Amino acid sequence: MKINKTSEGSRKTDISGIIYLGIMVVMVMCCRPAWSDTWFVATNGSDATGSGSDASPWLTISNAIGHSVDNDTVVISSGIYALDDQLVVTNGITLRTYNNDRAKVVINGNNYADKLVTNRCLFVNHTNAFISGLTFSNGVVNIASAFGGGAILIMTNGTVSNCIITWSKAADGGGVYMNKGGLLLNSLISYNFVSNSVFPSGRGGGIYINTAGTVVTCRRLLK
Repeated sequence: MKINKTSEGSRKTDISGIIYLGIMVVMVMCCRPAWSDTWFVATNGSDATGSGSDASPWLTISNAIGHSVDNDTVVISSGIYALDDQLVVTNGITLRTYNNDRAKVVINGNNYADKLVTNRCLFVNHTNAFISGLTFSNGVVNIASAFGGGAILIMTNGTVSNCIITWSKAADGGGVYMNKGGLLLNSLISYNFVSNSVFPSGRGGGIYINTAGTVVTCRRLLK
């Protein structure tokens, strides 16, 4: 029986080419950058009809966070955003202001009436979570088991940068409570206090660090 060597060689070449192509596909899939989206929020937006785009923003920050996954960015336009409940960031997303002016985007815990409820502004717990250029105000924690941080609770991980944290209160860490980690940098901490009338053992009117946490180049104003 005569063997067609040319055909056999071609077959080997074809197989080698398929293997090479497969390896290249795997390498591309592994090395390509992660996909990410940018979502927009504005006081004139709509959660019902908006798409989260710059031209059609959402109304609430919580809705934008709910649509976000790791590597996404939520861009918040100027205005006051009153909260019914704390914002919760537990994935690797970025929250930032639209125009980089931290005084123009106010996340308001809506505690003007001094309600006996927990209405912290922000809870964050993820290594790659990045919060930048926002004002957090009028947050409160009046429940002893809820940790502290009237404005912000950093639970182990997360970065808060270039923010204003003001007029908030809690048992510990009236402004910020850092629990075993996290990074707070380039921020203004002003007019926060511990609610000693509710919890006599309150500690850290501006910032309370439980075990670990890093604070860099922050400025404090006292009431």
